[in-house]
Amino acid sequence: MVARADWSLRRIDGPAVLEPVDEADFLGTNGSAQYGLSAIQNLALIGDHLPSTISYLPPSDQEHS
Repeated sequence: MVARADWSLRRIDGPAVLEPVDEADFLGTNGSAQYGLSAIQNLALIGDHLPSTISYLPPSDQEHS
């Protein structure tokens, strides 16, 4: 993602979309969705290599396996 000062929105409507949406030119809904799905997939791929606890967080009341 790119830091930009211009947050002007562009309206996407008509036959290009099911529901009209306002998007910033540099950040679209498809790109945001792909970024989120990539993060989920990467976490799934490295899950076996992640530590079971994180030292800077207090222990939880419920253990997850």
